[in-house]
Amino acid sequence: MKLNSYNTIRFKISFIVGLITIIYSVVVVGYLNYNYKNSKINDAIEISKVYAQNYATEIKSQIEQALDISRNTAQIFACKSSLQNPIQINRKDASEIIKNLVKQNTFLLGMYTAWEPNAFDNNDNAYVGLAQNHPEGHFVPYWYRNNETNTIDFEPLKYYLVPGKGDYYLLPRQTLEETVIDPISYKIGEKQVLLMTLVVPILNNNSNFLGIVGTDISSESILKLLKSKLIFEGYGQVNIISNNGTIVATSYNDSISGKQISEISPEIKEKIKNEKNIKSYIENNELTTIVPIIFGLSQNTWYVVIKTPIDFLIKDLKSELYKLTFLAILFFMFLILVTSYFITKFLKPIFKITRVAEKVAIGNLDVWEVESTTIEIEKLNAAFKKVIDSQKEITNVTTAISNGDYSKKAIIKSEKDILAISVNKMIENLKYSTEEEQKRKWTNEGYANFAELLRHKENLENTSYIALKYLIKYLNANQGGVFLTEKTDRVYLELKASFAYDKQKFNQKIIEISEGLVGQCFFEKEILILTDLPQNYINITSGLGYSNPNYIILLPITYNDSTNGVIEIASFTVFEDYKVDFLKRCVSLFASVVSNLKITDLTSNLLNDAQNQAELMKMAETEMRLNVEELTNLQDQMTRKEAEYIEKINQLMSKING
Repeated sequence: MKLNSYNTIRFKISFIVGLITIIYSVVVVGYLNYNYKNSKINDAIEISKVYAQNYATEIKSQIEQALDISRNTAQIFACKSSLQNPIQINRKDASEIIKNLVKQNTFLLGMYTAWEPNAFDNNDNAYVGLAQNHPEGHFVPYWYRNNETNTIDFEPLKYYLVPGKGDYYLLPRQTLEETVIDPISYKIGEKQVLLMTLVVPILNNNSNFLGIVGTDISSESILKLLKSKLIFEGYGQVNIISNNGTIVATSYNDSISGKQISEISPEIKEKIKNEKNIKSYIENNELTTIVPIIFGLSQNTWYVVIKTPIDFLIKDLKSELYKLTFLAILFFMFLILVTSYFITKFLKPIFKITRVAEKVAIGNLDVWEVESTTIEIEKLNAAFKKVIDSQKEITNVTTAISNGDYSKKAIIKSEKDILAISVNKMIENLKYSTEEEQKRKWTNEGYANFAELLRHKENLENTSYIALKYLIKYLNANQGGVFLTEKTDRVYLELKASFAYDKQKFNQKIIEISEGLVGQCFFEKEILILTDLPQNYINITSGLGYSNPNYIILLPITYNDSTNGVIEIASFTVFEDYKVDFLKRCVSLFASVVSNLKITDLTSNLLNDAQNQAELMKMAETEMRLNVEELTNLQDQMTRKEAEYIEKINQLMSKING
């Protein structure tokens, strides 16, 4: 491949240094920009909280002032029913008090009181149908400010006993607590007004409910408060939201006042739900600050919500970014000039190293021409020498592997010497694979030969001996025996075949089901393996004779959950797992052959018995036929004699009668 000027060390080092400088500059500029942005946002959060708290304080102050008016008036009216020092107030005086309070407090839209039947003066009947009273005579005056006529007008309360519309009366009567009614649209005079109602119950000395005193505040008073101040140059949008999610007032769109916040901003509805603490968050590229307002003794909570676009808060970010970018470019150009100078100065030794590296790259490991002019070059020289030695060593190891010698291993210089580690791991894998393949081959060949032997089965004794002899020789064991079940008046195990040192033993031996290791293996139907046996141990517990092996394995001869015997093999060496697995497979196959032979013997015996029975029946049939023929002849003789006797009798009778 032909290289151009862009592939020189000078260019690459310059490029890397330049790239690092650019990356560093971008990171620094980005970091500073990020910090500046976060600083501006954090400052905006604090400012937004201050604005929201100020709004909350002013709104709470206005609401609390209206509540104080309701509270004080309720206390005065409650004294009317006091048992100790009752105050004498008639309906006209009470109505006048309410009217004057509306007149004096210009922020109030209206004020009212409503009493239970006969609770005010126990004289409702006298006021039935009269002005300033309920049609049934209840005392329910309402004075309100008419901004069109600039007068304080009167009308009796409506719907105060109707659930929903009359919650301003029904809720305090039920809870006996101060209540802030969420904003509702209410017709006052000829105008629909969005108003907030602040209600205090009137209670007697026994805390019995007598009635209420309430004050109304129009949302317009809160709207004036919002529009009196500009937040973030008018980009900050302020919303006052009531306990039930109604928008009381907003600084940017009067048409949404009275609507539910869930219709305008569903996410805010979820954020303010049961929120009792000040919080700020950024979502949809907007900073939102929420401050709760809790009024008096009521449990109602309103919220001041300020939303400000993030773009406005960081509007100065671009100019700062331009300044930082310009400084970064100047720094980059200066660094490139300095780097070029030092690169030229230090490149000469690298050229010499390049020539050596080229020779090493083509496999020439016998050359070494680098002159150690500096400490760095000397270290590089030593490193190259180590690389060459390592490659020579790896070459020797791989050559041995190709010849099937897995005994050699590469020397690992460090934990990061991946090549040597990989070569050694490859040797282990090849060695393991070879051993496993040899085991598989040994197992498969042995099993195939064993299966072929069992194909030529004749009888149980001969087949057992052939199978036992093969297994002992193939496993390099020493001796063994095959014990099969026999049944007379009891079930017991009988030695059908034994093999010791390539000589067959014809000694008959019977073992009870619960006797020794053989009986235990048969009874438990589990493989038994014993190692490190003491001297003469086998003579006591085994039926294998007088040998003293170090390893005994007993396997139940089981086929289809039916155990027909036990095979016992002894050896001076311990069997590896793969040999035990091989033995299990062979015994399983042998068990099926034993089962088939037993079934064949049983069938043959039954057939012989049937044939003998048939011969006996044939002989009995012949004898019976002869007896029948003899009886028939005898009967014929008796019949003839009887006829003769009758004829003689008749002749005698004739003579007697004649």
